[in-house]
Amino acid sequence: MAACRKAEAKALANIPQNGDPTNGLWVQDVKKNDQWRRLILTRFLRFQADRLGVDLPSTTEQAMYGQVEWDDDESQPYYLTDVGVQLTRDRIRAEKKHRREVAAFWVTSVVGVLGAITGMISVWKS
Repeated sequence: MAACRKAEAKALANIPQNGDPTNGLWVQDVKKNDQWRRLILTRFLRFQADRLGVDLPSTTEQAMYGQVEWDDDESQPYYLTDVGVQLTRDRIRAEKKHRREVAAFWVTSVVGVLGAITGMISVWKS
């Protein structure tokens, strides 16, 4: 996010003095800044999805991904569009919910067994 903030500050510093945002390269800088944000978000979601074992949408789906159009980056990486981000977040939330439910099941089971053992010990001692 620090790289994103630096790029945003640089873009804001390049605003033309006459107040016309279409003048100069300012519009291109804003577009590049937006693509940087999307790349950072895509990397973050990819990390979370890999950690949880969730599949990302396929890069062949046009609605899920966009591609940067920078001249200074030959790789032109893909980033998730709004639809792709929403789908990925939904999948990550579903996986986290499933893991919480499994953990809650085991915690309640263990607490129940420990309560039963404690009750049996108190009955036998009295």
